[in-house]
This record gives sequence, C-alpha cells and structure tokens, in this order.
Amino acid sequence: MSGINFNDTDSKAVAGIFAQWNNGTDESTNLNTATYTAAPIFTQEAYGNYSSEFTKNSNTEIQVNFDGIVLFWANLGMQSAGTRVCISARTHKNGSTVGPRSSVTYIRNSGSGDSESSAIISPFYMPVVDGDTIDIRTINLANATDTTTFYGTNQNYVTILRVA
Repeated sequence: MSGINFNDTDSKAVAGIFAQWNNGTDESTNLNTATYTAAPIFTQEAYGNYSSEFTKNSNTEIQVNFDGIVLFWANLGMQSAGTRVCISARTHKNGSTVGPRSSVTYIRNSGSGDSESSAIISPFYMPVVDGDTIDIRTINLANATDTTTFYGTNQNYVTILRVA
C-alpha cells in the first residue's frame, strides 16, 4: 500500500497492533456440522494491545474498525468420541470465504486412543475495511456425524496482527 507513512503518529495505519482470542471454557459446541457454522473462537480475549481496532460482536464474530491489511491465523483443536470424523475450518469475511481452508481435522478412531486433532488455518494476509466482520466456520467433510467439540479450555486461538 503506497502512501502510508509508518512514522506518522496521526496515521490510522499503525502496524504491530494485535489481538488474540480463544474458546474460553467452551468444550460443548458441536463443530461437526453439515454446513459451514460459525465457531465460538472469539469467546475470551487472550492477549492484545488494541484499543479500538477490533470490536467483539459475539463469541463467533469480530468487527474490524479500520482500513488496512491484517495477518490472520488460527488453531482449532478438536475432540470426538466418533470414528473417522473429518472437519475443516474456513475464515469468512462479511459472510464470504477468504484465505486458505484449514488443514483437515481427522479423528480416526476414538476407541483406539485417537480422539483429538487440530484444524490449523495457515497465516495469510487479508485486506480489511472499516466495518468488515470476520468469523471462522467449521464443516463436516465426511459422513461421520459424531459430536465434535473444542479440545481443552483456553487452548484454541485466533490471532490477528495489523500490518498496515
């Protein structure tokens, strides 16, 4: 982006502002759904040095309050008592998919001790404008319909770093 002066203290484009949220104590929401469903990953603020750059609209959505670019990534650890559970996560901006699809969470067979996996959304740059909403949605990619929830309290994170 040309025209941004990072030494200008009056500029709204201040790099280095970040925010991080997690699932809090939510280990009950079913993330294994037939259609993309928003995950409650914005339940609890974990870390951050932002003041007004982001607004938490709900446990599943935040709003961006500036024009610029962010670096976005997330980890959603999951657990299930099911067999062959296969889930993916995807970032949505204003209701549309953006960025990479996560790695696939595959839980082969909980009976053999394989009851946990993670959906990792690799870091990607995302242009944003004031008023954009962001959420992460999960979807079932297989026929297994077993309930699948976050694994662990305060262990599943989404991080957003303002870079411009």
